[in-house]
Amino acid sequence: MLLKMSTEFITRLHVLSASNLPKTDRFSAIDAYITITLGAQKFRTRTVDDSSDPTFNETFLATLPSAAPHGFLTGTIQISLFDQNVFSDEHVATCSVELDGKSPQDLRCMSIPLTFVKSKYSGLQAHLAIGLDGFVQSFQSLKHMFGGTPGFFFSDVKRACYFPFPHTQNMAYLAVEYEEQGKVDIKVRRTGNGRESALVQELTLN
Repeated sequence: MLLKMSTEFITRLHVLSASNLPKTDRFSAIDAYITITLGAQKFRTRTVDDSSDPTFNETFLATLPSAAPHGFLTGTIQISLFDQNVFSDEHVATCSVELDGKSPQDLRCMSIPLTFVKSKYSGLQAHLAIGLDGFVQSFQSLKHMFGGTPGFFFSDVKRACYFPFPHTQNMAYLAVEYEEQGKVDIKVRRTGNGRESALVQELTLN
């Protein structure tokens, strides 16, 4: 029953660049920034001034749901392009990424066509480059999925899950530790004589 529940993943969302954006101001190119909405999560890039081909190179930590029982991702990433102005920012274009049925490999590097809000820009072929990588299950998802596994335990206080290595008499564990600001450490830990020590740090997601 536990294995049929939906899961969620923590991932790095990279907003890389946009290309061939329209000239929205009389005396300069667009002052562009990107907003991203994924469920209740909202992200915003910095503004790149005066560029029709802005480079953002920003990374955000996002949580993506997946649907039971097949475990594929689900939901929609909604993306908007704005022109920052002194008095009121202009909504210039939109695009979206449908996650349903997609694998992490499908999302690693994407060039998405932008749809303009105003028809006068419709002749332009503008694109946004984004990508997602580093998929790791969230703390709540992991502890519910493996809660009935012999030797597995977790700490709500430390926000960590521990998986015993076979043939070690529960003296060595793979620890998945969820730290502040979405950082995830995967380590090998050893127990004994009432002490715990980290042996190897294998992966950090930040």
